[in-house]
Amino acid sequence: MTEVFPATVLAAAAASLVTYAAHRRIPIRIKREDLRVSPRWVSALAAVVAGGLVGGVLAGFGVHWVALPYAFFAVMGVLLADVDLRSRLLPNPLLAVTGIGGIVLLSIASLTAHQWRALLAASIGGAVLFVVFLLLAAISPTGIGMGDVKLAAVVGLALGYRSPAVVLLGVLIAFVLAGCAAAALLIARRASLRTMVPFGPFMIAGAVLALLPALNAFA
Repeated sequence: MTEVFPATVLAAAAASLVTYAAHRRIPIRIKREDLRVSPRWVSALAAVVAGGLVGGVLAGFGVHWVALPYAFFAVMGVLLADVDLRSRLLPNPLLAVTGIGGIVLLSIASLTAHQWRALLAASIGGAVLFVVFLLLAAISPTGIGMGDVKLAAVVGLALGYRSPAVVLLGVLIAFVLAGCAAAALLIARRASLRTMVPFGPFMIAGAVLALLPALNAFA
């Protein structure tokens, strides 16, 4: 515990600084005027959320190699969710960095822990979610975009390393959260049935919530 606490504090602080700096540098093309918000406080909020998630990851996993990819996923997930909320876009470069970086870091964790089956399960999870969301995008292109399809592959990679059940749980939570948010907006008359609710943030939130009970399994 004595070695975990200072490492957690330092990692959370570093994640906050990286997220704040990255947030200020990522160009965002705003589609709708009503999505414009003050970038200063949004940057600060994103930094706090990322720092908290990274701190939670390290507190749960401990000082362990497997904490590294999930800390990375936490920071990139916050950035992706923020971009999607403000622009309704999931940029390919950001998705590529998240996916490739996640594969590399999960491979390193598997090498050090000799958990190659977990890496294979992660790859299968990413591939399955990619195919499932590709089919959903073909059925309902206004509800699921190609950015969501690519993000699903990344989420499947992160959750699949734990187990197929966690992948299923994460997707289920994402759809429940998205449905509740859409219903709330409709009731509040802040949206119409034609208004697209960005699904990326809900997918990321679902992944985070699905992983919470699994943290100690890696410690």
